[in-house]
Amino acid sequence: MAGTLFGVDVSMFQGSINWGQVKKSGVTFAVARCVREGGGIDPNYARNVARQRKAGLIPGAYAFLAGGGVAKSQARSFIKAVGNPKGMLVMLDVERPSAHPVPSLGDVRTFVAEWKKVHPEHPLLIYGSSGSVLGSIAKQADLHTLGPLWLAFYREGSGTTPNAFYDSIGGNHANQWRLKMGGWAGPSIWQFTSKRVQVPGIVNSKGKHRRVDTNAFRGTREQLLALTGGGSVPIAMSAAKPKPDHAPPKPAAGKVFHAVKPGESLSGIAAKFGFKGFRALIDMFPENHKFKANPGLIHVGDRVRVN
Repeated sequence: MAGTLFGVDVSMFQGSINWGQVKKSGVTFAVARCVREGGGIDPNYARNVARQRKAGLIPGAYAFLAGGGVAKSQARSFIKAVGNPKGMLVMLDVERPSAHPVPSLGDVRTFVAEWKKVHPEHPLLIYGSSGSVLGSIAKQADLHTLGPLWLAFYREGSGTTPNAFYDSIGGNHANQWRLKMGGWAGPSIWQFTSKRVQVPGIVNSKGKHRRVDTNAFRGTREQLLALTGGGSVPIAMSAAKPKPDHAPPKPAAGKVFHAVKPGESLSGIAAKFGFKGFRALIDMFPENHKFKANPGLIHVGDRVRVN
């Protein structure tokens, strides 16, 4: 579907992956498990990220959060293993562990606080389901200030490729893009299926396709790169100097634009700049009319005219 970028998330259970084939299949980004729930490092993590970069994918890393007071040590292991995160999607996986206590609101805040001590400007996406652990935590406090939402919400659909399956469940118009919880007006990234589609390059020992978790991002490559720490591209991609889907408009003289930051909403931006609600902000300037269709959903890096 136009205006959509697809990604996969993997761990040691996917084995050795041909990331070049994954890239050729139309996948744009990938996140690899880094820290396991027990605190150890996924043995395939470093190899996966290195090969994602080499293939020209936007790489990423995630930590599987566990409860029971281990969030701080997990965060420190994650920070050390990831190193410089610039150019990477970084995500905290908040779901039900198999062998540890369920994470609490305090565990999430502890992990995020440790991350922000070292990387205060790099977004940390918060992953989870509205109907499980993260959804329960989101009822206790606004979480949108901690980072953008990476929603896990699986739909029944048809098709074996990411694009076909995504289209069959509503694509960019699906209700999940407007799902509100924890102060979020909707997800920045949506994991729309678990092991229901096939991606070339991800196969089992017999050479048969492994079905894989698949994610969607509504927007351009440039907008997705805004979630990787200021829009810096991975090293392997810098050499190729790919052209973005479209160059950002240059503000004309006298015009003032605000770049959306993690956790911001149009309502909050409107209040910050003295507008009486988000609709007044949208209606005031032609550059903001693009937000009319889905005013509750904006992406980090979007440009909002404020003067």
